[in-house]
Amino acid sequence: MSAPDTSNGQLPLNLADIDAGDYQVAAAYLFAPQTYMATPVHQAVICVTDRNGPSQVSSGWGQICTAHMIAMLEDSEKLSLIIDMGAGYRFIIDDPGIRSGKAIGANAVSTFHFHPRQPIRPLNKNQYAAETKRLQLIQD
Repeated sequence: MSAPDTSNGQLPLNLADIDAGDYQVAAAYLFAPQTYMATPVHQAVICVTDRNGPSQVSSGWGQICTAHMIAMLEDSEKLSLIIDMGAGYRFIIDDPGIRSGKAIGANAVSTFHFHPRQPIRPLNKNQYAAETKRLQLIQD
């Protein structure tokens, strides 16, 4: 990260302040906004670009339990991602475009790719804590 967290958690930081590149994510969860059912995203990476002006998230990828994603989609038409990049950069991507592998099996893990289809919602430290506290992680 090129910019330290100077907000003291009160205001969300602006992604426009960081350099373009691929960033390992500190924590990420794929969740159903209606039920808050969630599954962690492992080894998540987001791509930040500045091609069309200020820096913005253009895409990302990570590892998820395929069965968990299917379970969430049975109850919800749309999923969201909540991401903590570290250094104070926290946000939600509502209804991202998702492509996923077709791994079969109860505990199969697959790589999935995502991209925002609408503006991301920045979160401050307290908003992020409140949102993640609501998550109900799916148990195997």
